Amino acid sequence: MKVMVVSDDLLFAGITTKKISSLGFAAESFSTGTAAFESIKKENYRIVLTGWDIPGMSGRELTENIRKLNRSRYTYIIVCAVDKTADVTVGALEAGADDFLSRPSTRLNSSSRSSTPSDCSTWKTNFATARAPTPRPAWSMPPASVSSTAWLSPRPEGSRGMAA
Repeated sequence: MKVMVVSDDLLFAGITTKKISSLGFAAESFSTGTAAFESIKKENYRIVLTGWDIPGMSGRELTENIRKLNRSRYTYIIVCAVDKTADVTVGALEAGADDFLSRPSTRLNSSSRSSTPSDCSTWKTNFATARAPTPRPAWSMPPASVSSTAWLSPRPEGSRGMAA
């Protein structure tokens, strides 16, 4: 199985690619979204680990472009970013990513010197049995008989149902 790592952080890309390779997967690293997309058009990568703020083509654009390709097999996309704000997390999932991982910064400074990328020891088991995900359920809407104010009202203490 081929895994693509896309990051402009060369330390993170190097460590992650080496770890994935040590687990028995074929891993390739790219430092720009444009180079990664050109490669994925030619090669069938099963998993893409991408940064969010990458040069050439952002992680959002890369994710959206991969989803537009007509692939015979599903490609899992996991966005790995230092920025873990709600905007980035929601943006990644809206673009079509399957998951979002917050990773520590690998920049050498006093606050992150002891940080290392997360342990990938369970990847071999998880990715070896990977299948296309089931569709995500749509957001539930209130029943037509319930007014919007009743739906949003807090429940009375001890109540299990909707507020009346």
